[in-house]
Amino acid sequence: MDKLQKIFKGIWRFKERIVLVALLAYFGFRVYELFVPKELEAAVTDLSGKPDPPAPPPNRPPLDAPGQYAGLYRSNAFTYFSDAPTEGGTGLTGKEAGIELLDLKEVQGKWRAQLKTGVAKKWYDEGEEFEEFKVESINPDEKSVVVYAERFAKTVTLRLP
Repeated sequence: MDKLQKIFKGIWRFKERIVLVALLAYFGFRVYELFVPKELEAAVTDLSGKPDPPAPPPNRPPLDAPGQYAGLYRSNAFTYFSDAPTEGGTGLTGKEAGIELLDLKEVQGKWRAQLKTGVAKKWYDEGEEFEEFKVESINPDEKSVVVYAERFAKTVTLRLP
């Protein structure tokens, strides 16, 4: 038992030197690996044939007309625009947005749309903003109106039945 106590006391007295020797041995081995690298296995790769051409970059989004700044607050400038199809387009219907197209009428050379939101039925011109919507365009040929819904940040195309 005395011999074990002597060994442990000796180890305890020289613990710093033991740690120093272990660290020097580790760093010496790492330096050795640095100056004497292992032989690399030669990997044979078959490079026959031509590589695929790179994919074309996506189309830029359409720019707003001069004086129109809606693109600044409707779309994020840091998004990636892709030609990849989205699932089901916008996916927003008039019923989900809470708006309904009732009628179209031409007044003094301008087309107006009668829209119903909640309980209000009113006539709106193209470009007019109301509640949380904005009438972007009125197409009398297709009997449709494109309305931007701010709450969803999407456009809704409404059609007469």
